[in-house]
Amino acid sequence: MLKDKRVGTFTCGISMILFGSLFLAHMFYPALSYSKIVSLWPVILILLGAETLVSYFLNGKNAMKYDFGTAILIMLCSIFTACLAGAQLVMNNYQCFSTRF
Repeated sequence: MLKDKRVGTFTCGISMILFGSLFLAHMFYPALSYSKIVSLWPVILILLGAETLVSYFLNGKNAMKYDFGTAILIMLCSIFTACLAGAQLVMNNYQCFSTRF
């Protein structure tokens, strides 16, 4: 019997590898700025949507389950993307914020 796959697990793993690699690359190549890295936050939402659709079409309506763990994982991915979007906003408007103080 196959264990049901939780939707969002693959996206979470890929997102961690992708952003971890980019932040590590920044240490060796400072030209890759944090604002460029953070601006890639929509990729997480695209991957999550693609994973959900693929899971739906491969497993059918009845096999796809959203349990408590999946809901928490999707919320964590959403919070992470919201934080990256906020960081992008601050980085894009940093000069505006620093001149007021």
